[in-house]
Amino acid sequence: MSPLVRYTLLQLPGLLLIACLGWWAWSAGWVSGRTAGTLFLVWLVKDVLLYPLYRPALDHDAPYGGQALIGGTARVSTALAPVGRVHIRGESWRARSIDNAPIPRGAKVRIVDAEGLTLQVRPADADADRR
Repeated sequence: MSPLVRYTLLQLPGLLLIACLGWWAWSAGWVSGRTAGTLFLVWLVKDVLLYPLYRPALDHDAPYGGQALIGGTARVSTALAPVGRVHIRGESWRARSIDNAPIPRGAKVRIVDAEGLTLQVRPADADADRR
């Protein structure tokens, strides 16, 4: 299913709600039909204008979570022995040393995989040794 179809389906309940409230306010005599219709159109235009902002979140083919961090470099904030924490892109993540070797606090590591919310890492200098 395309992101546009997903977004449209997510917006339908809100559109139905604003349509029902507009009809109810019009039938009660609180607003004119033109006002109710204008409010509905404003709501619809709001949804159309916000689509470009939501599109990346609706694209399920894009990597997300730990998968999006693979290949990045992080700094160890709590020593990995073999599990600890790393800091990357302003966030703290649980991490495990890929070869179960201890990695000290402050060391740079490369993210090689992600299992759930745990990043699999190896020392960044190990990448230089592989070349």
